[in-house]
Amino acid sequence: KGTTVGYDRTHRLMRDSHVASISIGYANGYRRSFSNQGTVILHETHVPILGRISMNSLVADVTDLAAAQIGDTAVLFGHQGQTCFDPVGVENQAQTILADLYADWGRSNPRHICDRI
Repeated sequence: KGTTVGYDRTHRLMRDSHVASISIGYANGYRRSFSNQGTVILHETHVPILGRISMNSLVADVTDLAAAQIGDTAVLFGHQGQTCFDPVGVENQAQTILADLYADWGRSNPRHICDRI
């Protein structure tokens, strides 16, 4: 509680928390517009991104996700099981179209083809 997260200390933890450091950032095409407002999917659960997106990492709040552990797969676009991102919501948050986001991602990240976003 009280600790700050991210560049410029843009998020302050309001409770004792468990956070996950996820090794992807704006250098990998993950837009900074998701800072302090985006989510990632872990264990089929949306968990909030805390603080600003860094060059090579982001921080997610896993306090309420007891199953979270080192080595888990984090999903930033698409789906995990029955949990998925709303394409329109992602476009609105990033202020661009999905094709633009996928083009950024495709330059430096492996692709996994799925039947829905």
